[in-house]
Amino acid sequence: MSPRNYKMTKRAAAVEEKRRAIVQATLELHAEKGVEKTGWDDIAARAGVGVGTVYRHFPTLDELLPACGALTFRKLDLPGVEIFDGIPEREGRVRRLVEALFALYERGEKELRNIREESEYHPVLAESRRDVEARIDSLVSAAVGGRHDVVAALTDIRTWQALRDRAVADPVGVTTGLVMHVLGERQAAD
Repeated sequence: MSPRNYKMTKRAAAVEEKRRAIVQATLELHAEKGVEKTGWDDIAARAGVGVGTVYRHFPTLDELLPACGALTFRKLDLPGVEIFDGIPEREGRVRRLVEALFALYERGEKELRNIREESEYHPVLAESRRDVEARIDSLVSAAVGGRHDVVAALTDIRTWQALRDRAVADPVGVTTGLVMHVLGERQAAD
């Protein structure tokens, strides 16, 4: 390999590393402050680069948010309806739904909050919100055999937060019991 190619490869790696640092800094700041309150100066300081470097890599928020979104969706690892494969009874599917959604909320609470609360701030966030909500709706539908708004409410992130904040023992079991009660298949959980 010629020296020039080596330098270009090394330079490309350095450019990619700066780009990753900018995206990581942005994700951290969005989790701490929210998307709207995160400024380019904040991003540059957190990434350890100049503001001009941030602008060279991401001239607009339209270019930065999708880069952040790709990493966010990898972290969220949204489950698909295949999580119900091999679970024929409704209560088992409901329990699996609650487990999967509560695990999603645990690993992506801040990111999901930003997507939900700031979706009017930018079209990329609005699209992300629609995508997340459509995936969750498809899970609810697959678990209970149709779209049920009450089931969606009982398995929503706000319900999970309330149960967590109140230190409810066995939030998955409680929520599963409530959903089954709503569906008319079991007495409500205590």
